[in-house]
Amino acid sequence: MQAALDDEPRAARTVPGPASAAEIAEARAAAVSVRPDLRRATAEVQAVGWDCLGLRLGDAMFKFPRTEAAAWRLCGEPARLALARRHLATPRIPDMTVHRAPRLFSEHPYLEGALVDPATYHAMPETARDRLADEVAAVYVALHRIPVAEVEEAGIGRVAAWPSAERLFDAAARVLDPPLLASVGATLGRVSVSLPDTMVFGHFDTHGWNMACDTATGRLDGLFDFGDAGLGPRHTDLSYPSFVSPDLTLRVLRRYEARGGRPVDVDHVMDLHTVLRVVEVVKAGERPAPFVWALTDWLAALDRSRSEGEFGAG
Repeated sequence: MQAALDDEPRAARTVPGPASAAEIAEARAAAVSVRPDLRRATAEVQAVGWDCLGLRLGDAMFKFPRTEAAAWRLCGEPARLALARRHLATPRIPDMTVHRAPRLFSEHPYLEGALVDPATYHAMPETARDRLADEVAAVYVALHRIPVAEVEEAGIGRVAAWPSAERLFDAAARVLDPPLLASVGATLGRVSVSLPDTMVFGHFDTHGWNMACDTATGRLDGLFDFGDAGLGPRHTDLSYPSFVSPDLTLRVLRRYEARGGRPVDVDHVMDLHTVLRVVEVVKAGERPAPFVWALTDWLAALDRSRSEGEFGAG
C-alpha cells in the first residue's frame, strides 16, 4: 500500500460526471464508423458516470473511456480477457477488439443477462443465490490457479497498490464524520499490520455490475470488464462481491474453499472491502457524498452480519 493518492486508481472509481447527449451521439457515431451494419440500431446507454461510457448497439457492446486511467486499462484489457478465456469454460468471457480511430474505444459481443445489484440479489431465491455464489467461486478458483509465470508471459503485471493506511486515514478525515472515521481507523489499523498475502491472477472487480446473470436460477452467463485484472493479493480479489452484499461474499468464500481454494480469512476479506470503499471515498474528489453513503450502508450491513453470527467479530 505504497502508492500516492494521485496515483492511477485501478482499485477504485473516478466520477467524471454524467454523459451529455453530445457525448453519447459522438460515441454512437464512432461505433457506427467501424460497424456500419449497426447504423439503424437503437443506442442503449449501459453504464455511465464512472470512468467509461458503455453503449449497446444491436448485438455489440462498445466501451468509451472517459479518463486517461480508463483508456490505459482499456488498452490492456484484451490480453487479460484472453488469459481468462483460456482457463474458464464458463461463464462466457468476451473477445474484445480495441479500435483507435476515430477515437479510442472497444467492441465486444453483447452478453445477455441481468446485472446483479443489491436489490436484484436480495430478491433472488435462496437456490439462485447459492448457485451464483458457487459459479463465482469457481471463477475465483480457476483464475487463482493460473501460474504467475503464465500471467507474466502474457504481459500482465501487478495491480496498482492502494495508498498507505496513514494516507488513507488522513484523506478520509477530511470527509468522514468522527464516528464513521473511528470505525474506518480501526479497520485500517488491522489491515496495516496484516501478513503479506499470496499473489494471484484475479479479476479485481468481480461485482454484480460486471456480471450477466440469469437471476431466476442464479446461472452466471457472463463476466466482463477485466480492465482491473492482474496479479494482486488473493484476499483483496475475493472482497469485490461485497459491493453486492456481504451475504454473497460469505457464500462465495464457503464455496471457494469447498472447491479447493486455499483457506480464507473471512474477517480480513471484509476489512479489505471496507478499505476499498474508503479508497473510493478519497478518490471521489469534489463529489464524495454517494461514496460516503455507500460506505455507511456497507458498515451497517457488516454489523448486521456479525451480530447474526455469520462470521467473526473482526
